[in-house]
Amino acid sequence: MRRKFLPRSVPANKEDVMLTVDDLREAAFRFPEVTEATHFGLPAFNVRDKVFLVLQQGETHAIVHLGEDDAAGADTIAPGATELVRRNAGKIFVGIRVDLSSLDRSQLGALIDLGWRHRAPKRVVAAHDAAIEDA
Repeated sequence: MRRKFLPRSVPANKEDVMLTVDDLREAAFRFPEVTEATHFGLPAFNVRDKVFLVLQQGETHAIVHLGEDDAAGADTIAPGATELVRRNAGKIFVGIRVDLSSLDRSQLGALIDLGWRHRAPKRVVAAHDAAIEDA
C-alpha cells in the first residue's frame, strides 16, 4: 500500500493523484549518481555524498538545497508552493521548502533538477546533459 501525503479536497496535480514518497524517490533517481541516505534522521537524497533533497517529518514537505539565485526562480516553477529556508538566524542559506501537496509531477521534477544540478559535480552534470542531447 502506498503512503499518501495529507489529504486535500482537490489534488494540485493535473492527474488528480496525490504525490507519494515513491513519486519523490522516482523523480530523484532519474538523475545519475543519486543515493538515498538519511540526513539528521530524515530520508535524504545525495549526489556524490552531497545532500540535495530531504523529506521532512510528516512527509508533506521537502527541502531542496539550492543556491539563492536558483531559489529566486523556484517560485516561477511552483507558484506559492515554496519558501526560502535559512539557518543560524538567517546567516546561512539552505534552499527552499516545498509543499508536496501543492505540486504536480512535472513541478517536482523541475525543482529536484535544480537541486541536483546545484550539488552535483560539473562533470557529472555535463555528462548527464550530453546523454540527454544524444538521446
